[in-house]
Amino acid sequence: MADSELERPFDVIVLGTGLVESIVAAAAARAGKRVLHLDPNNYYGGAAGGSFTLDELGQVLTPEWPASKTSSSTAAPSASPAAGSSTTDDKPTTALTEAACVQTPAENADSASSILREPASSQPLELERRPLPAAADRFYPIGNAVVEQPLASAADIWAPLARQSRRFTLDVSPRGLFSRSRIVELLISSNVGRYLEFKPVDQMCFARSEPAGEAPQPVPCSRADVFSSSAFGMLDKRVLMKLLSFCVALGPYLQQPTDASQVDPDVLAEFTRFKDTSLVQWLRAERKLSPKLLYIVLYAIAAVDESSTGEPLSSRAALTVEQGVDRLCQYLSSLGRYSRTPMLWSQYGVAELSQAFCRLCAVFAGTYILRADLASMLVSSSASPSTPADTCATESVSSPTFAGFVDTEGHHMLAPWLVASPEHVLPASAVARDHPEAIVTLRAILVTNRSVFPAVGLKDQAAGDASNAATEPGAEESSADSATPAPAPPVNPDARISFVCIPPDTYGNRHLVHMVELGANAGAAPAGAMVVHLTCQAFASQLTNPRAAFGGIVAHYFDHNAPSSVRPVVLWSAYFDVLTNAPAVAAQTDTPANVILCAPMASDSSIQNVAEEARAIFDRIFPGEPFLPAAPNPEDITWDAPSEATSDSTALDSTLDAASDAAPASSSTDPTAAVLASDTIPPPSVAFGEVAASSSDAVSPTSLPEPN
Repeated sequence: MADSELERPFDVIVLGTGLVESIVAAAAARAGKRVLHLDPNNYYGGAAGGSFTLDELGQVLTPEWPASKTSSSTAAPSASPAAGSSTTDDKPTTALTEAACVQTPAENADSASSILREPASSQPLELERRPLPAAADRFYPIGNAVVEQPLASAADIWAPLARQSRRFTLDVSPRGLFSRSRIVELLISSNVGRYLEFKPVDQMCFARSEPAGEAPQPVPCSRADVFSSSAFGMLDKRVLMKLLSFCVALGPYLQQPTDASQVDPDVLAEFTRFKDTSLVQWLRAERKLSPKLLYIVLYAIAAVDESSTGEPLSSRAALTVEQGVDRLCQYLSSLGRYSRTPMLWSQYGVAELSQAFCRLCAVFAGTYILRADLASMLVSSSASPSTPADTCATESVSSPTFAGFVDTEGHHMLAPWLVASPEHVLPASAVARDHPEAIVTLRAILVTNRSVFPAVGLKDQAAGDASNAATEPGAEESSADSATPAPAPPVNPDARISFVCIPPDTYGNRHLVHMVELGANAGAAPAGAMVVHLTCQAFASQLTNPRAAFGGIVAHYFDHNAPSSVRPVVLWSAYFDVLTNAPAVAAQTDTPANVILCAPMASDSSIQNVAEEARAIFDRIFPGEPFLPAAPNPEDITWDAPSEATSDSTALDSTLDAASDAAPASSSTDPTAAVLASDTIPPPSVAFGEVAASSSDAVSPTSLPEPN
């Protein structure tokens, strides 16, 4: 890289590797911008969006963990020294040249250090150094954490599993992806999906407290499921089919509200009349849903955290018909794309999504420094002369203005924009957890010895045992011309990926709870163990102890002290909460105008609005630039010998651009309308772009006929 390239500041600095931050970094690098991506941690995803082994999670949840990252050789470096210690932060200001900083001469500097500049001394511009809060004093999104070790009665079961700690993948914020969500379309259109591997969710269920002892019931995933279900009667089935058909008819209009030509006038008239009213009231009064049917639609399909009377539980306003129908349409449009259920699960943890976008950023010359040891932020009272004129032409720059960072070794990193996770820049005192609008995600992670669906497993296993008994030595063999079909092969319930929706007030839970059960098939646990995630949202002012919030559910499904119990035994558990909307409830400080804070990655069981948030940030920083066009395939890149007048970087940029032009574009400019060339069901392990044999079990809900 030429020296002139090194002398220029970065176009954007991204601090933190959460999903939103990683998408912004990838989009900026893909647009040809100079990106510096930093993270004080030694892992991807941030504390609220990371995936950890069993031992690592215990460290992350420990309150003093951020201040003790240097406890091992693989941990992140120690926190930046506090103001007043003998570091480069002793001086409150520093003088930087108007042109920018120049490279530090270092014969043996590594690739990361070579692009960090030392300050020069001519034409000085006064910049204030603001010491970053020490690690122990920074805002940390995780709180109220309790880790419970196994009881002595389960020690024999737990001991061999504990020795396989590294085979656990535990997500702080577990999420599935709707098959036709914007984030999936972005993975497809940008070719980032080729770095990832997914598993389709095997079953989606909902729980009810009545009748007592009823097992979780499957959520309908096709027309056949609706009419074969024993959970409700024929009248309810017809009412449900009419509601689903109503949503399917509205689908094209919700994608393009300006075009109503493809929507039935009666459907559009009803939607226009009630779109701003309460979803619960509309389902009750206009759609005549019975209480049981209301449970399925409201909680299992639309995932609405409201009481059955329409009282919002984790938001200030009740969900409207327009918002609810949009959720129903997303559920319906996702059915049958990759499997008969609408959800996908990221193999090896949700942090893989962040790492995939980081990989794309690195491919397009983004610079990465993990375990970055930052000391202070450089702030100017006016626009920095290093700010490119075309970068913030539409942005009103006000005092103060972010200019860059200084690390503990005195290296300066300059950029006109900062996109950051709040856990790296905000002091803990600036975030009010008792704020009236503060929303927390309550979490429980349980390691158990078997699935919560033992009845299904035992039934299928019995059929398999009968098949095995017939072929054992000494057993009577069946005739070759026998017409009796062979018994079905055994189905191991521990291999399933299961989503269970638990409505409010089912087992003493005040809020809607999502339960996700994972096993070795999902890369979440070694053989012989299951990982169960419990998640719900609540206002911090309504917060109870996370252990108490899930107490009724845990008591109903699991056993703590009887290893021989038919119910799964809890071998290890952790309870905690994550502050979801930290930037919204942070105290008003003099945060620079060109610093954009991203909310911690914590919500319900699906990723919502992540792609939109990243796109909004990118458009603000780089208006008019294309957002994550398709990356070229490796086989499309041709390497030509550059001429003497052409630098290596220029030759690389030209070949990548040429290959990008040859890369297939998305089928639609609307990310929600983009589809693969073939909507077939891939094999159990899903990689985007692969084409698999079709299956008659895939039923598209968009072709549901109007019920008779």
